[in-house]
Amino acid sequence: MSAVKISEIAGWLAVLLLAMIVAVFLWRKLYRRFPLFFGYVVLTELVTVVRFVAFRVSQQLHSDRLYYYAYWTSDVVLTVFAFLALYELFIGNLFARFHKVRVYRFLFPLAAILMLGFTGVAALYAPKGSVFPVAARTYDLLRALVLMFFGLLVLFMGREWKRHEFAIALGFGIYASALSAYAAYSTKKHYGPTPRAYALLSIAYAVVCLIWLVGFWGSEKLEPNSEGMADPELLNEAKKWEGALKGWLSPTKKRQ
Repeated sequence: MSAVKISEIAGWLAVLLLAMIVAVFLWRKLYRRFPLFFGYVVLTELVTVVRFVAFRVSQQLHSDRLYYYAYWTSDVVLTVFAFLALYELFIGNLFARFHKVRVYRFLFPLAAILMLGFTGVAALYAPKGSVFPVAARTYDLLRALVLMFFGLLVLFMGREWKRHEFAIALGFGIYASALSAYAAYSTKKHYGPTPRAYALLSIAYAVVCLIWLVGFWGSEKLEPNSEGMADPELLNEAKKWEGALKGWLSPTKKRQ
């Protein structure tokens, strides 16, 4: 079986799994807890249809220009929604009550600014005709690093993963790693056609969709009024780290 055929099968399998995830969200009313992630899943379904139509039209016109712009424009939109879904996961759920600590309030916005800055620089110095691929691959690598950082932060702060939160993080983590590997291989090939690598990437995303489906299919036990709560001891510990960080950044004040 050709790599192109494998990519197509894996792609449509992912579409089916995403449709099932939407159904589970509506059935369990999970969109109330994860509205941004739900929006990302729905948008991914719509983008797949748009890309398919653009691909067919491009074939009839014997030009890849329409599909090229449709693909990369939609990729930018999906990237934004994926980032918002991660913001919802970490700030809205795992660190919901850590807004009292100033350092945590600025961590995610700072990460977003740095990611956009580095992505913009990469796009600025990208070879002509490769601006979109270079920017997208740079962002994918940075997103993988941000996911790793916040995942380690969850462990460091003693936060407990719940079933749904872990499913979202694991899925995004696997796909971010797969995208980073694909980016490295694509760069090595000077952004030329890489059907086998793309087939593996398509399979990875289908696996991610399966993880999300299995993760949300089962229910998780939530104690009354415990959703998003943080242990007071953890908050006090976080404030101590904030004070230590301020002292390290402002040694002159400390001498005074």
